Amino acid sequence: MLEIVKQVCGFSRRQIEEALPKGFFVAYSSGPSLGCHYYDARAFVDGILIAESHGHILPEREFRVTGLKVYADYRGKGYGRKICERLIEEAKAAGCQFLLFEGVDLDNAVAVQLYRNLGCVSIKSKTYPSRKDFEQSL
Repeated sequence: MLEIVKQVCGFSRRQIEEALPKGFFVAYSSGPSLGCHYYDARAFVDGILIAESHGHILPEREFRVTGLKVYADYRGKGYGRKICERLIEEAKAAGCQFLLFEGVDLDNAVAVQLYRNLGCVSIKSKTYPSRKDFEQSL
């Protein structure tokens, strides 16, 4: 991954590694997409990428998480909860009325329990017929 970044950005591997955050950190990038904003978030611990999330923000309406992945070595350590709490903060800051975790696989018991513990309720998925969305009013 660092080599790709080097090619795109023109930085050396050492410069990139020195620039990576040393503690827990979520970096966001967003841009307009079909009347909403797309976000791409990455969480780092000690400079190591541990999780990624992406989705759409409809300001003053809905914050939609279309993907959230904590890498295997970092699961079960509370990072998923921290990331979700940060996404909730971002949704509130954008003035959104709802936060939606979209297309959750009900076989992923850990994710389902996390979303429920965060106060989300299960609703029929707007996109995936065999899955559920988890929604939280803000």
